[in-house]
Amino acid sequence: DNGICMDNLLPGKSRIKGAGRGAFASRLLPKGSVVSSTPLVHLHRNATKTKKVKHGGKNRKIGKQLLSNYLLEQADDSSILSLPLSPLVNLINHGDEPNVRLQWSSSNPKDETYLEYGAILTPEEIIKNPRLNDLQLEYIAIREILPGEEIILHYGSGWVQDWQEHKKEWAPVANAQAYSPSYIMDDVAGLIRTEKEQATHPYPENTMTGCFYRYSTHEKSGGITAGKQQKGEATTVKWKMDRRTFEYDNLRPCNVMQRDEINGQVAYTAMIKNWQGLTRDEMIPKGEIHVVNSIPRQAIRFIDKMYSTDQHLPNSFRHSIQIPVGNYIRQTSKN
Repeated sequence: DNGICMDNLLPGKSRIKGAGRGAFASRLLPKGSVVSSTPLVHLHRNATKTKKVKHGGKNRKIGKQLLSNYLLEQADDSSILSLPLSPLVNLINHGDEPNVRLQWSSSNPKDETYLEYGAILTPEEIIKNPRLNDLQLEYIAIREILPGEEIILHYGSGWVQDWQEHKKEWAPVANAQAYSPSYIMDDVAGLIRTEKEQATHPYPENTMTGCFYRYSTHEKSGGITAGKQQKGEATTVKWKMDRRTFEYDNLRPCNVMQRDEINGQVAYTAMIKNWQGLTRDEMIPKGEIHVVNSIPRQAIRFIDKMYSTDQHLPNSFRHSIQIPVGNYIRQTSKN
């Protein structure tokens, strides 16, 4: 009696130009019915900003993460933002003629004083408060929604105003037409070009090749020459796989030096490099040229270079969704 259907939505290509994917009704949804219900994770606004780091000799400016486009807020000066967690609700796009609205869930605690905690708690206390973590929002049909109809929510007047200004000022970044995400390159590239071949037929500037490789496995097996390497001295080992090789943490930059055919299978020789986030036992000693041969094609992937994805484009639109529900958790202090 207290359950809510969570299969009212289906993913699909949005009918709104440029919107990408959207959420669609899987069945007839009567006016006033609950289209979906979602729990929330509360975040401090500062957590949505990218870090200021130095890269390529330049200081990167602090910006907003793409996550901002999926967060809910009640006011621009609120320190607390909330992320909906239910399946497919983050595919619901904006439109001027919405067919759903947001309201607090009837399953929330009946004592509404929990909504007033924002006035006395710091943002950090709000985020950690267990009662506030139980809050849920409902997407309510404001008219009858037909099967296959796209679900539309109005994102708020502030969002609309900023979006209109963004469209007026937006222009593509340099060489935008040459951009190709790493996952596209993985789909289309069969044989991997060597460094020599890339000199005349380069891959997109935003990508580089990476190899799944565990330095520690080869070192413990005695496959790496013992003793300190002289600066510039090369160490060559044969690639081998263990049960952890293909974990994403072990994907690291590599320069493909040579392509060979071994027993009818194509294999590669590459110079392996270090990458951010590696543990100490996976770090190749400074000054060592570490070459690995017999690398299979499936152990080579394309990697997006740092700060080259659309997460870091300086002219991307970043704005939280504004919600009109009353008594929303709001903490305006800049703590």
